Amino acid sequence: MTILCLASPRTAAIVKASAENDKLHHVNSVKRAMEALEKRHYTCLVAALGTQAESYIFPEKKSHHSPLLSFAAQYRPSMARIVYSKHACSHHSVSRLCLESGAADAVVSSPETFLQAWRTLVRPSSPGEQKDALSLMTPLDQRRKRERQLLSASNCPGDIKTVRVRILEKTTKRLEDQYSRSVSMGPKSTNGKTLKVVHVSDTHNMHRFVQLPEQGGDLFLHTGDICANYHGKANVLVDQFQDFLSWLHDVVCPIFKKVVFIAGNHDIYLDPTSKMCSSGEYKLARKCLDDFLLCHANVSYLENASTHFCGLHIYGTPIMTCRKESMGKRYFSNAFEKPQAERLLYWQMIPSDVDILLTHMPPTSAHGLYRSTASADLTQALQQSNKNGFYRYSPSLHAFGHDHRGFGILRGESGRPLYSNGSQEKLLQDDMYGGGTSLVFDLACDPVVSCEICYDNSNHSMGITSL
Repeated sequence: MTILCLASPRTAAIVKASAENDKLHHVNSVKRAMEALEKRHYTCLVAALGTQAESYIFPEKKSHHSPLLSFAAQYRPSMARIVYSKHACSHHSVSRLCLESGAADAVVSSPETFLQAWRTLVRPSSPGEQKDALSLMTPLDQRRKRERQLLSASNCPGDIKTVRVRILEKTTKRLEDQYSRSVSMGPKSTNGKTLKVVHVSDTHNMHRFVQLPEQGGDLFLHTGDICANYHGKANVLVDQFQDFLSWLHDVVCPIFKKVVFIAGNHDIYLDPTSKMCSSGEYKLARKCLDDFLLCHANVSYLENASTHFCGLHIYGTPIMTCRKESMGKRYFSNAFEKPQAERLLYWQMIPSDVDILLTHMPPTSAHGLYRSTASADLTQALQQSNKNGFYRYSPSLHAFGHDHRGFGILRGESGRPLYSNGSQEKLLQDDMYGGGTSLVFDLACDPVVSCEICYDNSNHSMGITSL
């Protein structure tokens, strides 16, 4: 765990001593703090009100807006945010400003009160106890336990309870809705051979918080939006991409036989046509990727391309609908967005014998796995234009992401494919330390295996196993 601290050296020393073995990243200006938050995730932000202009967290007098705290609250909502200030604690209006705006979880003024807030927000139990508990519970059970811990803490300030419990309750409800699904697909495998497939998507630079099955599996899939591109700073995104590759090397590759990933609309550094990324940044990202692939024979990056694994044909495409065309707006995160005429040409490139199809965008045929952002022309390209509406291509699995609120799995109306929206962003934003929820499948190497959703009590995952 790492703390980002914007305060005097004396306050930083107090924070470091209270946080025991956790790492501390000390900065002396709001600008540097925001740059640090863009590049990596922190367990906690501790900020003083500031004594110099460059360190003021409320830069204008009588202002109710803090750029730093607002940024942290919006883009790092699961990170604990503590204001350490004697002035704020002695002036009720200032402390209420921090808490009521939702920008801070706690306002403290002494080592004792900081330690109390720290233990409540970041360390609800001892490290050993927490590790044992998490290893035996599903993500849903974890969140319920953490709600109970916060509600039963006699020394927990009311403001902290309200904020954290509300977040946990929202995440729990979303997971309950998805865990209630059941799926049954086609005949069992004729030769008895199945692959353990793990799917995640939309990790948005939170990949190191995603908890995968400890024993790994046969095939790991990531369907794009590797980075958190909300400000169009491609140089920062390349750093995030390099960290993603390091994570694949350190965590994923050792426990999976095959790793396949595609890009998403936030991954502008991989799109040579993106005007949000310079040619130098694109070349740097591609060199990093090419060097990585050269050293990792079990990894494939698919950009309108195929790979094969254990007799299965896997095809991946990052192509997206164009929001400038449909909404009249251009976004920083516009990688691989193509106008309809060009987009249809890419959809027609999808092979007819594909077994596993990876797209970043959901098709409109995946009802219930998207809220608003899905591609009708992708669905039309994949379906025959007949009255029965059978799938033109019959993949066993169509994995995607993009729509953060559509996380879950669903069987196609005609029995296949199995749709999988692996988006982790909302789950990780709501509760980063829940570890997200990877989707785990037992997939037949020939016809599609029958399957049902099940719990994996030891591995923070929603699973599908053969019947």
